[in-house]
Amino acid sequence: MDIDGTLYREFLLDINQNTGQDNELLSLDQVEIYLAASGLQDDYSSGLGTMIWELDELEDNYVKMDYSLNPGSGKGDVLVYVPDDLFVLEGTANPFVYLYSQFGGEFAGNDGAEEWAIRLGAAPPVTVPVPGAFVLTCLGLGMVGAVQRRKKNRS
Repeated sequence: MDIDGTLYREFLLDINQNTGQDNELLSLDQVEIYLAASGLQDDYSSGLGTMIWELDELEDNYVKMDYSLNPGSGKGDVLVYVPDDLFVLEGTANPFVYLYSQFGGEFAGNDGAEEWAIRLGAAPPVTVPVPGAFVLTCLGLGMVGAVQRRKKNRS
């Protein structure tokens, strides 16, 4: 995806939570993106390759997400944009991308699995902004969801 002349890779997160009271809240506490030459990395503790981006790069961050702001499961709740140029490491061939995430440290999960995807047709590689921009993106998505819900409820 091209945003103001910079290419990004787009990752979509679909969360699943119960509704009512504060049940719809969930925190995204860690996001780390790695590149590796092998598609067989399966153990986080032994390493997933070379880390190219993390949510906590500058300071400890988390994203407070609200399941009720989107129309339901399978629709996607958060978009993460990572700068495409991070996906190329000089002198190495790293065709495999690993995304590690952790949820529930601040607001616990209570229904189903969270799912990551990439948008089909998006030009790989995609990049993710610095943590502050990531938070602003999430807030913007929440506002769009709230406006759409209000429009739908008025109909």
